[in-house]
Amino acid sequence: MIKSKKVRILLLVIVALIVLALGLLGYLYNQGSVEHYQPPKAETQPPEKQVINDLSTLAQAVEAYYSANLNYPQRLEELQPDFVSKLPMEPATGKAYVYETDGSSKYRISVPDPKVLNFTELFIENGKLSKR
Repeated sequence: MIKSKKVRILLLVIVALIVLALGLLGYLYNQGSVEHYQPPKAETQPPEKQVINDLSTLAQAVEAYYSANLNYPQRLEELQPDFVSKLPMEPATGKAYVYETDGSSKYRISVPDPKVLNFTELFIENGKLSKR
């Protein structure tokens, strides 16, 4: 009889632990559901840093275009979709970057209004960044 009581108590404890574990698993599973999902916050860069990254990316794309075609593109739009998926816009003004080239020996990519970023000039010419 004593053994039987101990076995019953032990079984009750085991069943209680299993129920508790299943309840905890259910709770954790529910916490991972769609309504509890919070997407990671996108890192925002200061406009100056974003512009410099954009200019560098565009310059690399122009250089890659030159390697493939042995001349510079006449317009930045020619870089799409083979060299850049989407042309970036200057973050402070929302305007397109200014692009100039002679077609064969030099190119220049600049911001439309450098004063917005507290510069008199901000451009990249033949891969070299210049900011004043």
